[in-house]
Amino acid sequence: PFTATYVPVAVEFVLHGPPNQWINHGRNNFTVSLPKSTKSFDVAVEAATAKIPDTLQRTAMWNVLGMRLAACITVDKSGCCAQFVADTDANVSLHYGPGDDRKKWLLARTEDFLASSDHKGVKQVRVVLSPEEVDRYMMFVLKLDGNHWVKDGAQDFVIEIPKGLSVGAPKAETGACEEAAASELRHKIDEVEGCWKD
Repeated sequence: PFTATYVPVAVEFVLHGPPNQWINHGRNNFTVSLPKSTKSFDVAVEAATAKIPDTLQRTAMWNVLGMRLAACITVDKSGCCAQFVADTDANVSLHYGPGDDRKKWLLARTEDFLASSDHKGVKQVRVVLSPEEVDRYMMFVLKLDGNHWVKDGAQDFVIEIPKGLSVGAPKAETGACEEAAASELRHKIDEVEGCWKD
């Protein structure tokens, strides 16, 4: 057994037969990958998908190259907010944008996943589409190290943006998506100020 403070990602072994026979897997040891703990990921997804009053939400999940990925789309009068959660330590970027009825990209932006300060082994990114940018779909692909692009099989990832609210709030109102954008901006400002202080 392994202690809670040391959780390996794999176990390697060889077989021994008397008197002095060692059996390997070709030229390498046998390797068994161990499943990752899902607790941090599950908690992060639960937080991302917590219901916000006066909004519409849609959640989708995928398994991508051994990584679990969850996306939660939230729509209110101020636009569309999408939060992505992945259980990975790898460098991952999100290339995203709205798509029309034919799943044609209308614009594209890129944001990096950042390590979660609350959930170990989890990376997250939150992006916002303004009311003018919201269309039928949220389109995205992932970019990994080595300029490796990842799609949903042969196609881009697609989530249909929930409808039912009149998107476009009066300027005096602040919706959940505007709050998300403001929070993200404050976070980036704090990061920059922290770098200057260091």
